[in-house]
Amino acid sequence: MNYDLLGSIGLGLLILVWVGYRQTTWRVVDGARMWRLPLILGLVGIASLIGARASFGGIDVAALAIEIAVSAATGAWMGALAKFRPLAASNDHSGARWETRTGWWGLALWLLVVAVRVGIDVVAVQLGAQLVTSTGVILLLLGANRMIRVGVILSRAQQLDAEAPAGRATLV
Repeated sequence: MNYDLLGSIGLGLLILVWVGYRQTTWRVVDGARMWRLPLILGLVGIASLIGARASFGGIDVAALAIEIAVSAATGAWMGALAKFRPLAASNDHSGARWETRTGWWGLALWLLVVAVRVGIDVVAVQLGAQLVTSTGVILLLLGANRMIRVGVILSRAQQLDAEAPAGRATLV
C-alpha cells in the first residue's frame, strides 16, 4: 500500500466525518462563509491534478464525468431538502437572517455520494483508469457537490428573504 493511497483514505475519512457532522448541525446562511470551502476544495483538487502531470485516459474522463454529475445532482438534492429557521440573534454583521441544515437525509445523501464514488472507482480501475482514485479527483468532486449545494441554499434563502418581511421570519 503506497502513501498516496493511505493519504487519500485518511483525507476521505476525515472529510466524511466532518461533512457528516455539518449536515446535521444548524449553520448560518452566509454566502461568503459558505462559498469558501467548496472553492478551496475545487481549486486544490484542480491544482493537485495539474501537479500530478499524468494523462487522463478515456476511462478516466468518463468516470470523472459520471462522478461529477452524481456529485452535482446530489448537491442540488441536498440544497433542495435543506431546512431553514430564522437566526435568533446575529452578532456577525453579515446581514444573515437564516440558519440551515440538511439533517439526517443530507447525511444519507452524503453517504450515497461516497458509495457511488467508490463503486465507480472500483469499476474504472478494473477497466484501466489511473487517476480516478487520486486525491485531486476526490477534492474536485467534493468541491462540486458543495458548490451546487451552496448555490441552491443561497437561492432558497433569497426567496425566503423576499417572502418574509424583516423581523417576521418563520421556520421552513
